[in-house]
Formats: sequence, structure tokens, C-alpha cells
Amino acid sequence: MEGNTSKTLTIMFIDLVGYTSKTQTLTREQFHQLHDLFDDIAKKTIQKFQGKIVKKIGDAYLFYFESPTDAVHCGVDLQKKFQDYNESHKQNPLSIRVALDQGEVIIREGDVYGSSVNLASRIESITPANHIYFSEAVQDAMNKNEIPYMDMGYHEFKGFSEPRRVFRVTWDYEIPKWYQHPSVHVASAFVVVVIIYLIAKKIF
Repeated sequence: MEGNTSKTLTIMFIDLVGYTSKTQTLTREQFHQLHDLFDDIAKKTIQKFQGKIVKKIGDAYLFYFESPTDAVHCGVDLQKKFQDYNESHKQNPLSIRVALDQGEVIIREGDVYGSSVNLASRIESITPANHIYFSEAVQDAMNKNEIPYMDMGYHEFKGFSEPRRVFRVTWDYEIPKWYQHPSVHVASAFVVVVIIYLIAKKIF
């Protein structure tokens, strides 16, 4: 993000559940290992879904996406990644929660501001471990044919005068395959362009 502007984006917060109690029992080396693991999974997954990192705040990340559908799929993939990690680390599992909202935000000096940032943060506060909650704005804008979800009803949030409707992803579904190997699709598109160019040259 460069310069100061405003833009409609999908905002995502993720955080480690039980972080305070967990870190009280860690050595300094274990503390760094925990953050290295969290950072590695979060950053690689976000990049796969074309998300952008805004900042890390202690045990939480703030991201944004151009596409609400990409954002929700990313949240699902993050949960799956931590689920896979927990299968082989049953003595020391890690849980995250994911919350999203969409709307116009102000972009200033690399940070984002606005009602959507605030609402995503508030939604995160009611999201249980291992779940993904999102606002009605995300539900309105995303591709509903790709994402199964449940209506969790209206909730009151501090700083908002009216209750807001919240949804939960039923995230045990297969993410579209093109996210798994995005480079393959770029390469395929390039091949198609080359073929069209060669055909055009031959015809004309």
C-alpha cells in the first residue's frame, strides 16, 4: 500500500487463542519458535490468496484482500493448516480464530482505518477457537456458490449503534484447486496467449 487513499477492501483479523496463558509457560527460545511458526503459516497462506499484510499486533495479524471470496477461502486454508499442525503436535496444539468485514477503508502510511477495521476486530472478539466469522457485508459480496456458511444472527458490538448480522463458515470443504497451484494457471494463461498469437500470425 502506497500513499494515502481510500478503497473498498475485505479486512481480516486472525489471532492465536489462549496466547497469554500459553506464553507464560514458554522459555525465550520456545517463545520465538511459537512466533516463527505462526508467522510462517500466516504469511505463506496469505500470499497464496493474494492477501496483503498490514501489521502484526502481538499474537494477531491484520490483513486485507481485494476479493471477499479469496479472503474467506484464505481463512479456511489457515484453519486447515493449523489443524494439520495439531495432528502431529497433539501435546501442544495451536488454535486460531478468523474474523472478516468488508467496506471502504482509509489507507494511510501503510495502515488501514475505518469502520470495517473496527467491526472485523469486534467480530473477532466473539469468534470461538477454530472458527471463521464474517459480517453481512462479506456475505453480500462473496461468491456464495463456493462457500458454505451458517447465519449466526444479530450481535451487538461496542461502538456500533445497531446490532450487526454475523455468519460462520462451515469450513470443512475443498478449496478450489486453482489456489493450490496458482503458478500453473499463470503458465497456462501464458501458453493460451502464445497459441492465439501464433494462430493469428499464421492467418494474417
